[in-house]
Amino acid sequence: MHYLTDLFPNTQFIVTAHSPLIVQAAPDANIVLLRRDAGDTIIDNKKESVRGWRTDQLLTSDLFGLEGTRDPETNSLLEARRKILEKSELTPEDHAKLERINSKLEPLRFGESPTDAEAMDLIRRAAAEIKNKG
Repeated sequence: MHYLTDLFPNTQFIVTAHSPLIVQAAPDANIVLLRRDAGDTIIDNKKESVRGWRTDQLLTSDLFGLEGTRDPETNSLLEARRKILEKSELTPEDHAKLERINSKLEPLRFGESPTDAEAMDLIRRAAAEIKNKG
């Protein structure tokens, strides 16, 4: 985009995209959101800057309107785990269910970088070691 605006300084470019990566690459652009409302097209000028936003933040903003960035099955597992962990006391059934849920969630990366993933792996191994020692 910078190349084109440098090459054609007096030209207005109108670009459409359904990709948060395109929006993320144009943080200083005049972003306009077109949306449908009862058959009408609503034009919404985006007032706030998206400079520095992650793609997941863009996807869950009013620009894209997603509730989350994970698939429904993973969201369901995370919600079930959260509900179990909120209990003041866990039953043996809760522990078993939590173990099943955690085994399904374990391969997922929850960190934002390889360093975060490595730190989480270290925490898991330390927790397992503490658990084994009783």
